[in-house]
Amino acid sequence: MRFINIAVVAALVLCMLVQAPLVFAEGQYDAKNTREAKRNVSGEDMVADLVFARPIGFLGLVFGMAAFVAALPFTVPTQQVNEAGKKLVVAPAKYTFVRRLGYK
Repeated sequence: MRFINIAVVAALVLCMLVQAPLVFAEGQYDAKNTREAKRNVSGEDMVADLVFARPIGFLGLVFGMAAFVAALPFTVPTQQVNEAGKKLVVAPAKYTFVRRLGYK
């Protein structure tokens, strides 16, 4: 019973960690945003991004792909496959692989 409690708590903590990059992923990749493009990024921001944000973003991508596949039976009849794919797969992928190092 104790193992199950630990597993549930670990799963909840993992879910909370995975949600953070997904929340901030929306609308962060607009190349027209000159204010972000001109911002100077410190080395600490780059290291923190590389060590913490990118792996969490990758986990968000993996869980997003799993959620996308699990949601297909519900999104196909309602013709929401493209929207679900953008939110669950494309946004975390861009957050992890496209975004410049050190930028939020």
